[in-house]
Parts: sequence; structure tokens; C-alpha cells
Amino acid sequence: MWTTFRNCRRGLAAIAVTAFLIGGTAAVNAQSGGPREGINVIGEWAIVIRDEAGNVVRRSDFRNALFQGQGSGSLSSVLSRQRPIGQWVVLLGGEAGTTPCGTPANGKSCGLAEQLSSRLQFQPVTDYVAGLTVGLDPADGTKMRLQGSMRATGSGTITNVSTMLGRCPAGPPLPAGCADTQDFAFFSGTNIVTNPPTVVAGQTIDVTVTFSFQ
Repeated sequence: MWTTFRNCRRGLAAIAVTAFLIGGTAAVNAQSGGPREGINVIGEWAIVIRDEAGNVVRRSDFRNALFQGQGSGSLSSVLSRQRPIGQWVVLLGGEAGTTPCGTPANGKSCGLAEQLSSRLQFQPVTDYVAGLTVGLDPADGTKMRLQGSMRATGSGTITNVSTMLGRCPAGPPLPAGCADTQDFAFFSGTNIVTNPPTVVAGQTIDVTVTFSFQ
């Protein structure tokens, strides 16, 4: 069962996946050999952990699917021009007290954003850094890519991930990209069942999310 993200202040901030995506993927695949009957939105994740010298110490690769409800709603509102796009956010969570952001006394979930804003969700129980980039995959122009990096301030394990999409109010986007007026909705996410990345304080977390439409 897919799960949604809950804000847990007690026991250190964790973003855990609970009954948010019920019923599977974003679209229906056609029968083998037949024409496609729908479009799948697929997120391919790569989380690379590097030591302080920049050496790769572990890597986790996995996929996620579009969140039904908020994810599909965000996509339809943007494609229909009802809501201009704000900024993208990547969230990295874990069980209470086990995420590699914050300190042992106030452990928090990790967040990567294009820019810092008071509108970012789950503050102050998420440590955010700016610098998330959005663009096309250089190897395949039919795919979209989110990419960012942050340094772990604590030790822990990343057990769930998600992306969020900021949506500006209806009408022309503001010059500043509606940073102070956007609202965020979950776009995609999953629990990391196999090989969840463990991180030690001082190591760097490199995150790449590649979206394809198949």
C-alpha cells in the first residue's frame, strides 16, 4: 500500500509514506503486444552517498510512481494552465530518529528545494537546502531531471522519498516565481524497500530523479 507523508515532530522529524497512493500506478499498461492504453509517469531515483573526500561509498537506485490524487491533480492543473508551476522539492525521510539531517537531539527529514521559501512544507521539522536543479536529462531529451545535493548533519537511513510540486495561484506567474504565494502538493514517492541508503554525518547525499512518460 502506498502511503502519504506525515509530519512527526516527536521523536525527530520523519516523513513516512501512509495510505496516499492506493491502487497502483499512474496509468494502465496495454496488453502485451497491443497498443498503449495510457501514459505512465515513472520516476527513476539515484541516491549516491559520498565521503568527505568525494569518494562514492554507496548507491541506491529505485523507481517510484505518481501519487494518485495530489500528483495527478497537480499534473492536470499545470497541463491545462489552471495553475502556473512554482518550484520543485525533493524530500528524504526515515523512521523517527533515523534520518541523516538535523542533530541527534532534533533529527529532521532532509529537503532539497530550488530556493528557500517560507512556503516550503513541513518546516521546521525538515532541513532544507537550496540548489535543486530542474531540466532535461542530457542523455535523453524526452525525460525530465531533478538533481541536488546536501551534506548530512547526522547519521541515519533514508527509508522513504517523495517529490513535491509548487503551484502558483491561477493567473500569470509572478516575476519572482510566486515563491511566497505557491502551495505544494505531493507529486511522486515511494518506500525504499531494498538497499535503503545509510548515511554518516559529514557525508554528502547526491540525489537525481528522472521522470519519463511512457
